[in-house]
Amino acid sequence: MKYDSRHAEFRQIRSSFLSFLKQNDLSPNDATTSFVCYEEPQYPLSEAYLEQMREIHHRNKAVHFRKEITKLWGESNLSAKETETFRAKYLEFPSKIEESLVNRLDKYSSELKLIVRGQLLKRMESAIANIKSLRSQAYMLDDDSMLGFDLYENGTNEQLRSHTENFEKEAENIKRGMAQRARITKPLHDWDNSFEKLIELHQKSQDPERLKN
Repeated sequence: MKYDSRHAEFRQIRSSFLSFLKQNDLSPNDATTSFVCYEEPQYPLSEAYLEQMREIHHRNKAVHFRKEITKLWGESNLSAKETETFRAKYLEFPSKIEESLVNRLDKYSSELKLIVRGQLLKRMESAIANIKSLRSQAYMLDDDSMLGFDLYENGTNEQLRSHTENFEKEAENIKRGMAQRARITKPLHDWDNSFEKLIELHQKSQDPERLKN
């Protein structure tokens, strides 16, 4: 009877442990947890051990989110006051980390990713507009195939950052090229300005109201 009782308790705890692994996408075949696949009652599986594994898992996830949040702060434009307030409240971990804290860090990390994404989209949009303006000034043909904003806005944050940096480098390349070709483009700009002034004068000369002044 004692064996049956211990075996039943073992199986109940084993079931809880496997459920915990499944909920957290952990493999029961891992070297540190493979023993739960056996049904021998002499293995040291207990409620205390299960709680210890939960605590280790929660701490590992909390540390992961703390690193991720710190990295995202560096990429965002949040104020130091806002970040320090959150740090003091959530990132100074207690001796025992509850699942609710892990969930809060996970939620905040997702919110930060959206903030950073919004900043990247604005930065990319600005870079694309800058390139189009520079191309016009440099008398270069438009390359809309490369500058289609909708082709990039659905990418990941890392993809957005990579595309944006490439656009900003392209803008710098155009600026350098404009400086090198200034001898050619300056007369063209002067002609454009003169032509626009001629058009403006012609329009004024056709305005019947000019005689009333």
